[in-house]
Amino acid sequence: LAAGETVTIVALGDSITTYFGNRSRDRGYYKVPLDAASYYGVFAGYLRLAHPKAQVRLINKGIGGETADRGLKRVEKDVLSQQPDLVFVMYGANDGRAGTAEGKPGHDRKQFRNELKQIVGKIRATGADVILVAPTMSLTDLAWLLPYRETALSLRDELDCPVLDGTLALWPVDESVHSLEDVHHYLARHFPPNGDDIHPWFSGHFQMGRRLWEQLGKGPAINPLTFELETPEPLRMEGRTRLALTITNRSKQPFKGAVQVFFPENMPIAESAPVTEELPNLATGARRALPPLALELAPGESRVIDWRLELPALQTVCDSALLMSWLGPRSGVGIATFTESGNYLDYREPQFFQTAITASETQYRLDGAAPVAKIGSTITNLTGNPLTGRLHLADLPGREIALPANGSVTVTSDLPLPESTRSSVRTGTPARITDADGTLIGLSSFLFDAAPCVNALDRPASIDADTAEWEADEWHAFDAGNARAEFAVRVNAGQLYLAMRAVDPVLSFEQLPRIWQNSDGFELYLDARDEAQLNTPGPTFQLGFFPPKDADNSLVVAPGFGAPKTGLEAVKTAWKQTADGYVIEVVVPLAMLGAGEWPPGRHIGFGLGCNDVAAPGEPRTQYQWTGNLQNYRSPVAYGWLRRGPGPVAWRVRVQ
Repeated sequence: LAAGETVTIVALGDSITTYFGNRSRDRGYYKVPLDAASYYGVFAGYLRLAHPKAQVRLINKGIGGETADRGLKRVEKDVLSQQPDLVFVMYGANDGRAGTAEGKPGHDRKQFRNELKQIVGKIRATGADVILVAPTMSLTDLAWLLPYRETALSLRDELDCPVLDGTLALWPVDESVHSLEDVHHYLARHFPPNGDDIHPWFSGHFQMGRRLWEQLGKGPAINPLTFELETPEPLRMEGRTRLALTITNRSKQPFKGAVQVFFPENMPIAESAPVTEELPNLATGARRALPPLALELAPGESRVIDWRLELPALQTVCDSALLMSWLGPRSGVGIATFTESGNYLDYREPQFFQTAITASETQYRLDGAAPVAKIGSTITNLTGNPLTGRLHLADLPGREIALPANGSVTVTSDLPLPESTRSSVRTGTPARITDADGTLIGLSSFLFDAAPCVNALDRPASIDADTAEWEADEWHAFDAGNARAEFAVRVNAGQLYLAMRAVDPVLSFEQLPRIWQNSDGFELYLDARDEAQLNTPGPTFQLGFFPPKDADNSLVVAPGFGAPKTGLEAVKTAWKQTADGYVIEVVVPLAMLGAGEWPPGRHIGFGLGCNDVAAPGEPRTQYQWTGNLQNYRSPVAYGWLRRGPGPVAWRVRVQ
């Protein structure tokens, strides 16, 4: 820098790195230079001020929607290939916000931490410098992101690089704010007026770049207060449980200010309704929080504030991935501190249980004609004393568990699967540990997915939207919400044939012409990797088949993730509208799928989605024959497609 040599700075991350200067992800973004409207470009501006001869080259390698595991997979190709001198790495927004999406838990924090370490290690091994940035914030989902901020910040003493705080880079650290309501409206000025609640625009990126530069020089901000969160009484289902936060002034100076505790929006806090605020942009602020508490504490003095958690019945809790994530915990209690000299942000996880229960390796087998899932449960003792308890899993008889101090044991249980081979199974299974007195000392919920295999019979088909020749085949039905959907599949001479039928009473060109959009139809997912890899994350191949807006036009074929953008003319299609829905037939070259030689008996990963068109003005929903909307992200959720007939096989997944 001082010598005026060219310095290459690469930014690796998600959409906050990518969508600099955005209006919103749905409405496009301003085409502005990186150095004018990205946090790392603003940071580079301060480098130029400090070193007037510096020649800085900026490269944006962010990908919207990405989590740290995907960043790790592409760090060599996208980052190290640029021969960078400095790399910004920021992940966590999607890893954490997954906890708010359709009730799914967020990305595992231990994995997230390890992935960040590996990313930094790969970059440092080349001699490049790294600045790891703990994830920035959201106006409405902050309580879900704080655990991932905490995870990134916990690496400060382990990594050979600075770890800066992206959340405090947007937080009003030195502005005059006195409550979360003030903070909410302050933050709204840093997000686009017609945008969302997590992608900052010009002012937000400038604020982040300036604050990160300051953090690099000053080091982390130290809150004068410390916090300890306890549950003084056992957790009650269908009752109220007290939580207590002890606030202590550990500084040598008297403390005068305010503290406000806040929670994820849907947490069942007794007598605390969510506060909803209309903000200057499109985001709507909703949160649960205790009122701000004014405090004056002498050095060493403590104060306790408490509140009540009110949980519903056990099964209701276990059926809610969001509640289980919080009890797990994957999210906790946010604590905002306001003083005249500075404002701070902290986070504490509640410790409700003495044990933790996680799903381990899952196997499948056939006992006679009945399929069985063999599920492993790892129980960890979170205390320093030996524990004995009883494991209760689904409707199986309880079994005694003896746990060494701070140790773990793994036990396996056999869960029968439905004998039906025509549809997938998706259900939540409570897992709990009770002590000798029947007190709940451990709780988890296993999300259980099972999908039978589909056999692709070796015979050709005419692509003419007439399914009469398919009637002798096995049709596989699946739940498509307001619609009803089914499909049959064949293979012949290097071609994959697929017949699909959807029945939906709202489909009508005459009465509801606007209902036909390019999102109404079927989506095909395939993973043609080696069979041993099909239970692991990997590449995705996606094609969409959508009826047009006019009954006389051709079917729309849309390439998705992993599909080539050219050569789609090799996909042959036919469709027709029926009295109560539509029929689609397609033939796709196996070479396009990457399947190559597909010998009889071999499985490939397979999934099919049907987009429910719903009623006018209602949101559309995609329903999967196997897995769920996670199919977009990972083939781990796929089922199996086998060439030729064979015995029933199941694809089993537990999380």
